[in-house]
Amino acid sequence: MRDAIGPLLVKLGRERSDFFVVDADNGPATRIRPFGDAYASRYVNVGCAEQNLLGVSAGLALVGVPVIAATFSVFLLGRAYDQIRNTITASHLPVILLGTHSGLSTGADGGSHCCPEDLALVRALPGMQIFIPACNDDLEPMFTFALNSAGPTYIRVPRGALWNSQPTRVPDLDLNKAALRCWQSGTDMAFVCTGLMLPRVLAAAKELSEKGISAAVYDAPFVDLDAPSTIATLRQFRGVVTVEDHWPAGGISEMIATMLVGVAKLTFVAVTAADRFPSSGQVEEVLDDMGLSLQSIKDAAVKSLEK
Repeated sequence: MRDAIGPLLVKLGRERSDFFVVDADNGPATRIRPFGDAYASRYVNVGCAEQNLLGVSAGLALVGVPVIAATFSVFLLGRAYDQIRNTITASHLPVILLGTHSGLSTGADGGSHCCPEDLALVRALPGMQIFIPACNDDLEPMFTFALNSAGPTYIRVPRGALWNSQPTRVPDLDLNKAALRCWQSGTDMAFVCTGLMLPRVLAAAKELSEKGISAAVYDAPFVDLDAPSTIATLRQFRGVVTVEDHWPAGGISEMIATMLVGVAKLTFVAVTAADRFPSSGQVEEVLDDMGLSLQSIKDAAVKSLEK
């Protein structure tokens, strides 16, 4: 998915001349550098200085220019949270925080470069819009919607590809509705997952169907979910399982669990990243090691149906 960012930003830059891209000296890694090559006058590299990344972005936004500020999620949120909170979010500035290498997607870059707390940090900020793309097709509508928004947005992008090949069918994405998106219908239980986990969850649902369990699969492309519609969607199932590459605190599991409190005849199970720092390895290995294996997902589904 990260590889789609450069061509997309160049395309958007050709279609509209009203936004800047600000870099913290890792444009090749975040894949924003092609925009700078094509539109040098609208590309600012502040160097390895994340606080300055957000300060410059805020200054541009204050004069009415939408801005895309990009770096690894762990650097963006870990090193510049004060600027995000007190400068950008408090003033409701139109800055898109593009966090690449999000969650547990960094793999061999190691635990220091993972950010399994990013959703907790941005969800705590009033007025922050949060998007989690699940495939390349999601990127253009999310960036376009964010560029047309009046306030700040966080877009969570993994380091590598989610899919071995792009899905043949991508459900419609309506960002005007803060609703779950259905990838697969089911009748017994429902999965709700973040983007990186979607291929594993679909694989789990397929294997469960072979054992007679009908599982619906949803993702949360727009994290600021509307509670009434989310409850209405999920209360029809006997069990609900959330799956996310995020620590237990502050992610979609905690959010949906809060929504479902008091919903009768429904069992909720959360599959999150283990509450510890991840180690280095291939992404699939890290996910397995952190409690997000295919078997763990299937076991949680079975548990949600137990009485």
